Amino acid sequence: VQHSGKATVLDTGWDPDGWPQHKRTELGRILRHISFFFPNMDEARAITGENAPDKAAAILLEMGVQTVVIKLGSEGSFAQSGSQQIRRTAFPIKVFDAVGAGDVYNAGFLCTLRLGWGLEDCMVFASAASALYIAHSEDRFPSFSDVYHLACRHHQLPEATDWL
Repeated sequence: VQHSGKATVLDTGWDPDGWPQHKRTELGRILRHISFFFPNMDEARAITGENAPDKAAAILLEMGVQTVVIKLGSEGSFAQSGSQQIRRTAFPIKVFDAVGAGDVYNAGFLCTLRLGWGLEDCMVFASAASALYIAHSEDRFPSFSDVYHLACRHHQLPEATDWL
């Protein structure tokens, strides 16, 4: 829980009822305790009523979450933590199957967050992990090394020699 110094993470997934008001209200009660919220843009739009990621993130922050990372599919991702806003483009990749890409993004982000990386570095690594995952039909989960090397072609990341 936020006040205990522990990071809390939430990716709600899509509500099959389309996020009716009572569920949005309940989510608002939960978000006060969430450090990192990872909706995709469809979920953020349904929850906030906003079509732009920056406007949706602002509302989610007002609801109490500390950091919002909105996954934008082929358009990349958008994050906001306090007044810091970061938008990252997606890696250009031929998509084989995008199912599960958001979960792989979350895993890549959380892996590097645990290493103490900054918000933008976590986003870049997560995007590279997701790109490699969606591009393959077999052996879809990339190694840390493969993700790191792809990400470093586009962005200077912190040293990770213990992981390579």
